[in-house]
Amino acid sequence: MIRALEYAASLALVPVFGLSAVVAIDETMAFEPGLLAAAGCAILAVEMTFLSLMKIAWSPLVITAPLVAISAVSLPRLRRNRLRIGRAAGSSGLPAWSLVPGGLGVALVSMAAVTATSTSIDFVYFWGPKAQQFALHRGIDFAYLSARDNFLMHPDYPPLVPLVFAWSSLWAGFSWWAPILSAPFFVALSAWSFWRLGRRSLEGSILAGLSGLFAITLGYCLVVTNSLGNAEVFLVCWESQALALLTFQPQSKRRDLLASVMLCAVVLTKVEGAAFAMLTAAAFSVERRPAIRWGRFFRLAGIPLALLVGWIAIGHFEGIREAYSRSSPYGPFTLVHLPLVVSRVLAAGNYEAGFLPWFALLGVIALSPRPAASFRYLALSFLYFLFVVFCYVHGAGNPRDWILVSAPRLLLAPVAFLAFGAAAAWNPVESDRSS
Repeated sequence: MIRALEYAASLALVPVFGLSAVVAIDETMAFEPGLLAAAGCAILAVEMTFLSLMKIAWSPLVITAPLVAISAVSLPRLRRNRLRIGRAAGSSGLPAWSLVPGGLGVALVSMAAVTATSTSIDFVYFWGPKAQQFALHRGIDFAYLSARDNFLMHPDYPPLVPLVFAWSSLWAGFSWWAPILSAPFFVALSAWSFWRLGRRSLEGSILAGLSGLFAITLGYCLVVTNSLGNAEVFLVCWESQALALLTFQPQSKRRDLLASVMLCAVVLTKVEGAAFAMLTAAAFSVERRPAIRWGRFFRLAGIPLALLVGWIAIGHFEGIREAYSRSSPYGPFTLVHLPLVVSRVLAAGNYEAGFLPWFALLGVIALSPRPAASFRYLALSFLYFLFVVFCYVHGAGNPRDWILVSAPRLLLAPVAFLAFGAAAAWNPVESDRSS
């Protein structure tokens, strides 16, 4: 029980770490738990990486003290602006009936976590072992990552997930159960942010229904794709924070910078997070003409791109193989298997339910008063699908098994795009209005 409480305490500190960044950008968002958690994880990952490069051994005190001190500086600003923060927060409540579909989504993940029936094979093969090794080493073990025997463990993957697991391990010791059992929290956080950030844009009952639909869709898809313990649980949560800001909140430079912090967490979580971040930044920077607003694009993509380049540079310096290079580790680009890849990736979206998650979200869009407002999200979903196809058209071997194992998880991003597209379609006001 003591270890469980220590693990919970370590996770509870993560949103505190994000307070300084959120308040510095937009103090009205200081009490949004999803934004704080995403910012906190990104800051934690950057600090732990910096300490590793400086050869400073990790410990709970060494990591916690500077981050808590920086966040404490934000408290006077929160007190000065408490009335403004209260007005921005709004007061609309969550209808009790909406807890049924939302609770069902969280319950599905909770049951799968407790019974270990949807544990990711990748968690067992490399997310977990890397976290355990980092915790024992008290830092990122670059020699471990660059060892030839470990090349199948994706040593070049962004470090956020094993760093967060290692962070908790510094407190409570490494646990194979804890990362799996924390999955329902991230599903609940994703749906909670959907509702929290949208409650001033959408009518209460509509928003509650969409939030519940998002929770049950996300929960079901994570369970059926055996994603518990995997980076997808984190990835879709951070993606949800960024999309919620960009979909529901009035456009401003501050909100763009805050969304960029969410995208930092995205790119530090998985390789494909870079594609999500760049596509999202580009899509939300396009005018109706169309013409891209480069200022907004760089506000959204600049910091995430800088962090990504920094991680690639660290990997290159430390001798870690690079998945971001043009020479794919799976082989050269080829169109030999393109028809197979397209058909198998499409089939991967079945989710053992006759494509029900897709039909449900598309049906909500079709029945909305403004279906054209979802065009940006539909385009993003399709472009990300093309990115997934691109990933598999490398190498001479038949990619059927590769697609079977990983494509259902990669398609979670297009599902998220459609969920927020449904929200945009039901929003009576343009989501990209200026403030």
